[in-house]
Amino acid sequence: MSVILVMIPSASAEEHNVSITDDMKFNPEDLTINVEDTVTWTNNDGMGHTATSTDGPASFDSGNIDTGATWSFTFTEAGTYNYTCDYHSSMTASITVVESDGGDGSNDTDDGNGSNDTEESPDSDNDGISDEDDSCPEEDASGHDADADGCIDDSDNDGVKNDVDVCPFDATDGCIANLEGNNETFIEGCTDTRAENYNSEATDDDGGCQYAVEDSPSVGFLVAISCLMVALRRR
Repeated sequence: MSVILVMIPSASAEEHNVSITDDMKFNPEDLTINVEDTVTWTNNDGMGHTATSTDGPASFDSGNIDTGATWSFTFTEAGTYNYTCDYHSSMTASITVVESDGGDGSNDTDDGNGSNDTEESPDSDNDGISDEDDSCPEEDASGHDADADGCIDDSDNDGVKNDVDVCPFDATDGCIANLEGNNETFIEGCTDTRAENYNSEATDDDGGCQYAVEDSPSVGFLVAISCLMVALRRR
């Protein structure tokens, strides 16, 4: 008689989330989980990325994760897993996988009073930052939180947060996204992550926007009048 073994995942296994942010980082960059826990990566950036292990007890490779897409991996071996994005070597992070303290597959930890029940810190706004570390616990900062403080960034310090700012890296709001209808000319060689949506031949991405405002005929006329008045006074 043959016996079929069926592997049933631990009921206490937990789900963890890693955000790929719009400033090309894994958030959090360092994560500690238990064996049998699952990590899900969500790409909140405007370009594709991967989550690819570089060392550890086991290897994993997400392949391309498109904008808005997710990919999950369940860790079954304890150890430290370092990983990167295949497309961007500067994007690195680490996951530490530990055996459960309970010894029975449980993810509970001993709180020192004989009880092994420890609840995970709440995250009211579901942005991956626990309320105890979240400076804006009622603001979902997912994809707009470069410093991981739980608040939506205002990169150009113009008082408008990145999630609603058409030019989040330009306090004058003169970037490519705002060119239409304005008398502005884009300077080649300067672009930002939105450049791919426009017919710009600029190649350098310094995270900012620079523009040269074209002089209108009225400006030249005013300058000519001013010079004439100065000349008459000298007579």
